Amino acid sequence: MRGPVKPLVGCPDPRFVSAYHKGFREGGGNIDDLFDTARRANLAVHHNGSEAPARKGHASRPLPSTWPQPSDAARPTPWSKRLVLMSAREAEEGLVDTIRRAPGAHQATIIMICPTRGFRNANDAAQAGSLGDLLRGREFEDILIAAQDHDLAVADAHAGALPLCRTMERLRHTRLLQRAQLRTWIARGLEVGQVAGAGHIRWGKAISGLTGRLGEFTARYAGPAQPRGHRIVIEVDGGRPATGYFDVQGQPLDPEAVISNRARLRAEMAALLRSFAASTRLPCIQPSLL
Repeated sequence: MRGPVKPLVGCPDPRFVSAYHKGFREGGGNIDDLFDTARRANLAVHHNGSEAPARKGHASRPLPSTWPQPSDAARPTPWSKRLVLMSAREAEEGLVDTIRRAPGAHQATIIMICPTRGFRNANDAAQAGSLGDLLRGREFEDILIAAQDHDLAVADAHAGALPLCRTMERLRHTRLLQRAQLRTWIARGLEVGQVAGAGHIRWGKAISGLTGRLGEFTARYAGPAQPRGHRIVIEVDGGRPATGYFDVQGQPLDPEAVISNRARLRAEMAALLRSFAASTRLPCIQPSLL
């Protein structure tokens, strides 16, 4: 007699299939439902408490400790729309005086983190209390955090009182780098009626000296001036003087400037580039058409 027929390789034994179906039905399963097995498996995981832990949601408001360092790529902002949250240690090192020396910086709001009094307005010592009370009713577009260690943790704890702004930055890394970052931040401040172009200035070195580029404009150090001083030239189209540009008051911009202190070369070049980037070019009008 022939023995029992062995199932083909890869095919389940019919006896096992029958036993599985019988147990599945007795357990309440529906063999005619293609998704019943998956549905019951998910329910089993849920009842056993072995489901994957839910992901922790991210805070909707970024903490000051996560803010980036200041850069020249951010948009220039009027001083009246700028806020500085500063620790007492930073104030003792002269940061308040450094900021106030900038033209128009007296309009900025500087809030001090005080160990004993909470928060106070650096411009008016009588204004002290909670951060929310000091900032209530004010509008800001640029916030700078000048605090480290414990004071930075205090800023994080009161992040809910800080308004969400277009530009939110903090001083980072070593003291030397923080001073450079502060100068970058101060340079973005605008006086009343002043307009400046935004964007990152790409600096380079040519044979003749320092160059900077912002958009279509290139600032170039043009050597010593006569009888004294140093010349800066603003060019477009690969070397043509940037003539025919006017500021918001309708005054023509001179594509050449002379400075007395070469130590301020980069700052003066940056100011000229931003002035031209915010200007309007008017076509030349022929006298015969007037």
